Amino acid sequence: MSPPSSDARSARAARATVAAAIVIGAATLWAFAGAWGNEFVNWDDDYLLVDNQAYLGLTAAHFRWFFTTTLGGHYQPLTWLSYAIDCARSGRPDPVGVHLTNVCLHLFTALGFFFVARRVLQLAGADGNADEGWRVRTAPGECGAQDLPSNAITLGATLAALLFALHPLRVESVAWATERRDVLSGAWLMLATFLYLRAVSRRGVTGYRAALAGSLACYALSLLSKAAGVMFPLVLLVLDVYPLRRLRPARGGDGDALRRSVWMEKLLFALPAAAIAVVAVLAQRESGALRSAEDLPFSLRLGQAGYGVGFYIWKTLWPAGLLPLYEQRPEASAFDLPCVLGAVFTCVATAGAWWARRRLPSLLAAWTVYVLLLLPVLGFFQSGPQVVADRYSYLSCMPWAVLAGAVGARMCRGKGIWPALPAIALLVAVVAGLGALTRKQVGIWRNSQTLWTAVLERAPHTGTAHANLAAWLNRRGDHEAACTHAREALRILPGSRVAHIALGRCSAELGAPETAEAHFAEALRIRPDDEPTALNLVNAHVAAGHADQALEFCEARIAAQPARPLWRLTLGTLLARRQRFAEARVHLVEAVRADPAAAEARFRLSVVQLALDDPAAAIATLEEGLARAPDDALLGAQLAWIYATCRRDDLRNGVRALELARKAMKREAEVRPQAQRALAAALAENGDFAAAIAALREVLADEPGIASAASRERLQAQLAQYERGEPTRE
Repeated sequence: MSPPSSDARSARAARATVAAAIVIGAATLWAFAGAWGNEFVNWDDDYLLVDNQAYLGLTAAHFRWFFTTTLGGHYQPLTWLSYAIDCARSGRPDPVGVHLTNVCLHLFTALGFFFVARRVLQLAGADGNADEGWRVRTAPGECGAQDLPSNAITLGATLAALLFALHPLRVESVAWATERRDVLSGAWLMLATFLYLRAVSRRGVTGYRAALAGSLACYALSLLSKAAGVMFPLVLLVLDVYPLRRLRPARGGDGDALRRSVWMEKLLFALPAAAIAVVAVLAQRESGALRSAEDLPFSLRLGQAGYGVGFYIWKTLWPAGLLPLYEQRPEASAFDLPCVLGAVFTCVATAGAWWARRRLPSLLAAWTVYVLLLLPVLGFFQSGPQVVADRYSYLSCMPWAVLAGAVGARMCRGKGIWPALPAIALLVAVVAGLGALTRKQVGIWRNSQTLWTAVLERAPHTGTAHANLAAWLNRRGDHEAACTHAREALRILPGSRVAHIALGRCSAELGAPETAEAHFAEALRIRPDDEPTALNLVNAHVAAGHADQALEFCEARIAAQPARPLWRLTLGTLLARRQRFAEARVHLVEAVRADPAAAEARFRLSVVQLALDDPAAAIATLEEGLARAPDDALLGAQLAWIYATCRRDDLRNGVRALELARKAMKREAEVRPQAQRALAAALAENGDFAAAIAALREVLADEPGIASAASRERLQAQLAQYERGEPTRE
């Protein structure tokens, strides 16, 4: 029987590739199907995606922000751009869209990894010629052993991609919205690797340069998504040694030229890597996340590094008890048993891989790539409270998946399906088991409660988990439980800013303003630029009866940041509450001048201008604000009220008041009581007292919408006026 033609072999290979892609895609979507039903969590998602408005748009100003910000301690302009694209349709962050994009990017990375793994297995022949060791046997483009059939190599690459894509260690990078940077940078890096392998196998100069340029461009895009691939040039150098075998020991002639080209290639990749590495460290330092030498001594960093090297291999083999946060204990030491065992393992594994380099060069290559990719996250430039993190395995554990694929390929190298059936069944069982674990792990990221509850169930002494759960409980209104978790967090981590803020908030809600003052002040001492906490401290001062302290605090902030309108607005509001209207007007005018589009500052200024009996100025302030923001319900309701109730006949305008009030009623729900009161006044001004009475009675029926007993009395007095057929005058 004649062997199949090259066209038949190509068609069969294409069908196998399509089948592999379908299997990888279906399995990945099955494993991560629950991810796009997850919510945002209060671990970076809140302040990076939910509360942050800076990335919501695709204008030139937004692009400038993408490429200049280091918010969150990362330089990731392409990641910000991807979030902006996700939110372009709705104009707000949508957890379904963000998580779905994360899953799709992970799938793209897995498919890219399949093609990279297949090419590596082709070149290495799954160690079929391992006796050749590190010596060059063939020219570039001709390397690769032929002892494995193409179907076995495709099967091995499929196994490698599935082990990578479905492993529970991947869940943190995929199911955590903030970690979009992992999957996006990983997708570009796989494309860069594939194009590099394609470039070095090209015989023609034009094809080589085009593929190499494409690889370099994709690498740059990966770095602009996250700096995780800064060690990629050294990874390529390892690939040049094995399996590409481009660094020949022979001297002279073509060998010297090849070596020079290899080193020049690496220089091209090293330049953007070095630049991004510097930017990444500066970003961490600027954000305050980079831990100091006093906080984390070098000896402990070294011990942590040894522990990390062993941790990811162990969790790859036994993915049980995975945590979203492995917190560094305050009393941790470099001589703790896990650190010592990790250091011993690292030394023994390195020596073993070197000793076996001639028989198993793939083992040394995989070990070297693993350590290189882990190096930036082993703690030498530590940021955050974690000692290790599942997400750090996203790239670094890829070489182990390739090795597993090589083993699977050799197990299935026999001709026909039946001899390989037991091996295939075993591999399917392993992959299915990993997928099931991944589906379960994805559920942990459902929301903030499930996230931190899962951490505390597995590691009860995780202070950050207690603090973040307390913050979530505060938002839900369960302040008693929040207080319990915040106090436990401070017992474990006395310097936890999040815990101090959480305890301050629940203390304020539970009627202990002095306690709230103390904890907000401590949180502000830890991070002086935290403006929300500074505002909470001002409110706590006022609630505790320390209004003078609140005023002094605002004045100090203005002196330190004279260009910031926030503190002018805050001070003006406090002065107005103390009936110091003339002083309040000065600060509120400055706040409006600094930020003309600030609706709240204009609203407060109009209230003060009315208190100073200057309704014409109040109308001008509000009209200018509505010219800038025509749909602002707060400004519209306030202006409608003035037009309907002003004592000056030359300023009163019932028609305009009715128009503004009806428009405000259709906007923000929280402004509805004010808008409805203004609508009642406008209706009365236009002589429709029956409708005015009905509108005001609806306001009075809304018990939660009335701020105080005094407000209810004013509304009832207004209602009595309408029942007598009298419009409101103020």
